[in-house]
Amino acid sequence: MNGEKLIENKELRDRNIDRVNVLEHVKEILTLANTDFSTVGLVAEYYEVDKHTVEVLIQRNREELKLDGLKLYKKSNIAEILANSENAHSVSFKIPSRGLILIPKRAILRIGMLLRDSEVAKEIRTRLLDIVHDAEERTEIVDDVIEEIRTEQNIREDMLEAIISGDHNKLSVLQTELIGLKNKRIANLENIVTNSVTITESKAIINKCIRTIAVKKFNCMFGKAWDEFYRFINYKLSINVKNRKGKGLARFSDNEILEMEKIAKSWLEENDIDFKLII
Repeated sequence: MNGEKLIENKELRDRNIDRVNVLEHVKEILTLANTDFSTVGLVAEYYEVDKHTVEVLIQRNREELKLDGLKLYKKSNIAEILANSENAHSVSFKIPSRGLILIPKRAILRIGMLLRDSEVAKEIRTRLLDIVHDAEERTEIVDDVIEEIRTEQNIREDMLEAIISGDHNKLSVLQTELIGLKNKRIANLENIVTNSVTITESKAIINKCIRTIAVKKFNCMFGKAWDEFYRFINYKLSINVKNRKGKGLARFSDNEILEMEKIAKSWLEENDIDFKLII
């Protein structure tokens, strides 16, 4: 699955609209005072596009964005919102007499899912699809465990029949099969609570490292930072990233992700960035 799917598929956007924390993971987002509201100008600054691009996108997708709270507020309403914010005294903001469109974080996220020509928006979509991929992987593991539990129940029923019929050989075979199945299920459950979490954390660390490098070295050009990182991966791990199916970090195995985390951290050190300071 690639980022284009989020642009094309409203249902997929709706399923991910509550993941607003992704915004801050990719880049610091500016809002008015101590509110969750931003303006068209601030959103354009966040996605590193011109204001007109955001205005056109809003016009084309207004009904969808209105459901996320995007709204044209009167001047008096905006003044009231700012007055009720804890940091209102630090805000210097001229409000047009005709009012202003205020954009909450859910709508900001949806704009990122719709905005085609923005490196920041592309990074947003990649992060969202990584989360979806991880969730699907964990769901698949859980489904396998449920199926194994059903199989265990069937084995126990067969064992009861073997006991009633006095078939000790069959009973012995079933007992061995049951022990093996239980051991397998325990291993899978341990994988859910340890390995899957570790891989998810490793992906988050890699993303944070590359975002930091993008800001420090590539003037916030996230795509360029990722391209450079993937060149390292190609060289150090002999992975031809372009030939991999999928999108973002979902293209790599768990073992590869763990190795890539080490490379990402070492890249920070090469650029005199202390990893501990970005966590």
